[in-house]
Amino acid sequence: MTIPITPTWASEAIVATDTIAGTLITYHNKLQPPSEMQTAGLLAGTPCHMQHLNYQFNKINENLDYLKEISTVRIGINASTSRVYSPEDAGMYIQFINTGASTYTFNGGVAATGDKVEIRQYDTGVVTLTAGTGTVTFKYKTGFLPKTSGIHTTIWAIKVFGEGTTERWDIGGELGT
Repeated sequence: MTIPITPTWASEAIVATDTIAGTLITYHNKLQPPSEMQTAGLLAGTPCHMQHLNYQFNKINENLDYLKEISTVRIGINASTSRVYSPEDAGMYIQFINTGASTYTFNGGVAATGDKVEIRQYDTGVVTLTAGTGTVTFKYKTGFLPKTSGIHTTIWAIKVFGEGTTERWDIGGELGT
């Protein structure tokens, strides 16, 4: 399913003005509902104005924009035998297409907490994650190693903790032994 396109009417701030009896009146297209409506929902006898609905649609639309942004997959292809994690790798799906062994190095202090990268072993070579500068710790399932397990396998790494150059990454997926 393709990501829907944001309709312009839901994201634009529409304000109309009119002069009535010499007084300038401003009509807001979006108006935040009163606090009792926000906490208890629409109550009997409480007026619900079109501006309140437009406000809610706008908030839903903002969330959809956020979800569209984080669901976009960026592809990076790496044919060399090594790669070093950079901030641009965050959220990337990286294919290693080398037939020999490859290393992917994580240096401390480069990634932000929450950064995730997916690593795909596209060909016959194994991709091994290695700690570079700083104190980088990989956490993964006992009995396995932070590396791919065979042709066409995928592993992922998420930075879950880190201050300065000391950080921890959770590693999962189709890990090798």
